[in-house]
Amino acid sequence: MSRISAIRGFTLMELMIAIAILGVLLGLAWPSFTAMLESNRLAAASNSMIAGVNLARSEATRSNLAGGLCPSADGAICGNDWSAGWLVWNDRDMNNVKDANEPAIRYFQGNPEQLTFGSALPVPAIVFDRRGRMAAPAANVVLNAKAVGCQTGAVDKQRTLTITRAGQVRIQKANCT
Repeated sequence: MSRISAIRGFTLMELMIAIAILGVLLGLAWPSFTAMLESNRLAAASNSMIAGVNLARSEATRSNLAGGLCPSADGAICGNDWSAGWLVWNDRDMNNVKDANEPAIRYFQGNPEQLTFGSALPVPAIVFDRRGRMAAPAANVVLNAKAVGCQTGAVDKQRTLTITRAGQVRIQKANCT
């Protein structure tokens, strides 16, 4: 006895309609998705900078020596571009400069292709004394993190980190400048 089974599956028309609906939904969701990725990158970079500041401060109090944080592209020597990364070290001779004989504690890799860290004033290093107070520079430090290509006035696309003389870090969302 032969039995004819029913053929199951999708027709070509049903597949084309499903793909068209998927394309429309993806087109609507993509801008929000890229904005979310950019926001997450900013948050991650800001949190990494806060972690570096807190590590330098805690190392200074733990070791009873000065602890520093400086911009570094290679993790070995200090540079001048915070976007490339930053280096935490113990300032053994307490001269507020990383010398060759002072080993790095930790290096935080930056991402200059996607994010920039900058300051209105040059900040060659942030150094904390053994009490956890900022030894250098002599005033609060303000660093701005923003996405590369951030349009002036773009809402909440920049993070402003303020490091106080007491060693506390505040972070605020800001519009691109």
